[in-house]
Amino acid sequence: MIPTWEHELVDVYCASFEKGNQLCAQFWEDDFNNRAISEWFRLPRSFFPASFTPLLRVLNALTAISDSRHTCSFEVFQVLKNAYLFTVQKEDIPDGCMTVPAEGRRRLRRTVQVYGEYLPSETEATQFFTYEGKEYYAFFHKYSAWKVLVYRLNSLVYCLSTGAAVPPELTGEADAILALVQKMFSCDDKCPKYLREHISELVGHQKQYDLLELLFSLLQLASGLHDPPLDLLRNCVQCIGGYTKNERDAQEVWTLMEKHGLLAEMAQTAKGAVYSRSLRNVLYNGECPRGRYPFTIAFLNLLSGLLNYAQRWRQPSAEFAQR
Repeated sequence: MIPTWEHELVDVYCASFEKGNQLCAQFWEDDFNNRAISEWFRLPRSFFPASFTPLLRVLNALTAISDSRHTCSFEVFQVLKNAYLFTVQKEDIPDGCMTVPAEGRRRLRRTVQVYGEYLPSETEATQFFTYEGKEYYAFFHKYSAWKVLVYRLNSLVYCLSTGAAVPPELTGEADAILALVQKMFSCDDKCPKYLREHISELVGHQKQYDLLELLFSLLQLASGLHDPPLDLLRNCVQCIGGYTKNERDAQEVWTLMEKHGLLAEMAQTAKGAVYSRSLRNVLYNGECPRGRYPFTIAFLNLLSGLLNYAQRWRQPSAEFAQR
């Protein structure tokens, strides 16, 4: 993790940019390429993915609706797509994989996989930071950080589906990923399409890494927990809602809702049947005790978006009504 003072610096800049659309636009248009001005931004960027959430929080704050030539969402997408430093803890690299230091430089003896990303043999690294006794390496490696983010989401799905213990930091990381994606989707209607296509290019047509499939798997699994994570579930549903803006994607959302049993469960819940699992569980065990209903509101907004879709494209509306 990055030092406390750097977390505090991230907090200051996030507070400055949040809800400041013009500030965000100015940063991407003018300040981003000015090294002196944007040095603060390079700090959390340089520690990714060893320190995971600071960069995502900063990018979330820098995402806003803009009248500029490119939306802020697209700039955020590009930053993660064109990452160039891959920072890990020394313990993340298997023993014997690093060469003996020579002139302050280290290289990988063989290809290793960390956070889902493959670092080729001979990739050069430098030990650049020690914090609380832990050593960190920054590898000079061009990659798409979106692959790392999808890998982390899939790791959470795997833990929840197999009953394996969920690492304490994993739920928080997944929440930060979904919060960023949801913000990007809300600011740019085109983002769901180009982000999903990019991820498909990275991992091929593997369903377990498909973004929409991952969202539905997370929704189904996390909503069944005894203490369901409300913010993560809300962000998950809102991300799914980003795929209700065009005919093909909205049709797929309906199909996946059927596949995961959400339509049948929704009908049973409306009738008051105790049979219902996930939706009722979130409402009774998650939202009612806290007196806040972020998941239910997000789910109703998702349904509203799908019904708006059915009204815009009249041909499928009868089929949806039957469902």
